[in-house]
Amino acid sequence: MSAQLDNLMEKYAGGELSRRQFMKRGLALGVSFSSLQVFLAACGGDGGDGGGGEAGEVSGKINLLMELVPETDYVEAAARDFTKETGVDISIEKINYAVMHNKLVPELSAGSGNGAYDVIQVDIVWPQEFVAADWIEELSDRVASSKLVSMDDFIPAVAEATGLVNGKPYMLPFYNYAGGFLYREDLLEDQRFVDAYAKEVGGELGVPKTLQDFVKWAEFFTAATGTPGGEADIYGTVMTGRKGDNAFDWINYLYMNGGDFFQDGQPALTEPEAVESLELYVELMNKAAAPGTNATAFDEAFTLMSQGRAASFLTFLWMDVQLNDPEQSKVAGKVALSTVPGQGGSLGCWAWAIPKSAPNPDAAWKFIEYQSSFDVSKKRALMGSEPVRDDVYTDPDVLAKHPQYGVHYDIVKASKGWPPEFQNEEALQTLADEIAAVQLGQKSAADALAAVAQKVPPQEA
Repeated sequence: MSAQLDNLMEKYAGGELSRRQFMKRGLALGVSFSSLQVFLAACGGDGGDGGGGEAGEVSGKINLLMELVPETDYVEAAARDFTKETGVDISIEKINYAVMHNKLVPELSAGSGNGAYDVIQVDIVWPQEFVAADWIEELSDRVASSKLVSMDDFIPAVAEATGLVNGKPYMLPFYNYAGGFLYREDLLEDQRFVDAYAKEVGGELGVPKTLQDFVKWAEFFTAATGTPGGEADIYGTVMTGRKGDNAFDWINYLYMNGGDFFQDGQPALTEPEAVESLELYVELMNKAAAPGTNATAFDEAFTLMSQGRAASFLTFLWMDVQLNDPEQSKVAGKVALSTVPGQGGSLGCWAWAIPKSAPNPDAAWKFIEYQSSFDVSKKRALMGSEPVRDDVYTDPDVLAKHPQYGVHYDIVKASKGWPPEFQNEEALQTLADEIAAVQLGQKSAADALAAVAQKVPPQEA
C-alpha cells in the first residue's frame, strides 16, 4: 500500500487530483481520515467540505436525538474520534422509537437556531412530511462541495428511499433495516421435525418459498411443540404486533404476497394479493406466534427468538449479527438468514438530516459527512452496522468479518421501500389502526384495507 499511497500523494501535490478525489482514493486504500487530513494540511489544503466550515474551523457542541438500538452505540464509538479530530463535543440523547416522532416535532418547529438538536435521524416513513413542513435543510451545496461523500456512494434504492426528495438531497442515508427471514437452521436438521413435517404437512422441511408455505411451516412448529392458541416450547415465528410496529411488520407480508400500495398510480390495497396478505398475517398471529402478540414490541420479540423459543423471526437484517452473538443470544450459531418467503420484502432505512432549527448546523454537517465517509462507515460495519454504501457492503474486510453481508447486500438491492404517500405520520397511523382492528377481530382484512385506500389519494403522474 505504501507505493500506492506515495503515488497518490504525488498526484495530489502535482495538481492531478482534487481534494475530493484524493480523500476518496486514500480512504479506499485504508488510510485513516485523520492521516489524510494531516497530509492535506501539510500541503496547504484540508479535508473539509467547504459547505459550512472546514475541519478545525467548526467548534462548540452538537446534540443528536437517536433511537435506543445497537446502531447508536456504533455511532457513539466513532464519534469519539470525531471529537478528537475536530474539537466538537457530541451529546447523544437516546430514546425509544415509539416516542421519537412526538419528541421531534416541537423541536423541528422551533424556528431557525432555536431547536434542541443539531443532527436528527429520519426514518423511511418521515421524509415527505419533514420536507413538506420545511423542517430540514436541503443539502445540495454541502454534498456537492464534499470531499468525503456523494449521493453516488449510496445504494441507489437506499438513496431514493431516504436521501432524495423530489430529486434533491435532504438527507444522507445512515443504515438500513431491510427485511430478512431469520430461522433456526438446527431445527430444520432435527430428524424428529423432519419426519413429523413430512407426515403432517407433506414435503421436505426446508426454508419456505412462499407466504402460504411460511404459514404452514410456522403453524407446524407451534403445533408440534405445544397447543394451538396456547403455550408452546418453540413457536413457529415471533411477530411485532403492537399497534405502530404492526405496520412495519405487515408491509413485508404485503410485498411477499405480490401486493403493493399502488398499481398504475391507483390505490391497490383492495386487490386480492393485499387482502390475502393481511389475512395470513393475522392467521399467523393467532395460530403460530406466542399468546399476546397483539401487544408485542421489538424487544419482546427479540427475547423470544434469542432465548430459543421461536423457529423464525421475519425482521431487520441487522438482527442477524445480534442473534448470532453468544453474549446476546442462546441460539448463536444456529440462526441462518434467507430472503423473505415470496416475492420480496420491505426496505427500511434511517438517514441523517440537519434541522433548520439546529443551533450549530455547520458542525452538524461536518459530523454527518464524517459518519457517512467510507472510512467511518466501514468501521461501523465491522461492529455490526448494516451499510448503505455499495463499497462498504463489498469491502473484503467487512465480508471477512461478516460473510453473511453478501446475502444482505443482495436483499437490500431487491427490497422495496414505502411509497411517498405513506411517508408521513398520519398515513402510517391510519394503516396501523386498521391493521390493529383486524388483529382484534373488529374488521375484516378487506374492510380495513378499503378504509386505508379511501384516505390515500392516487399517485401523481
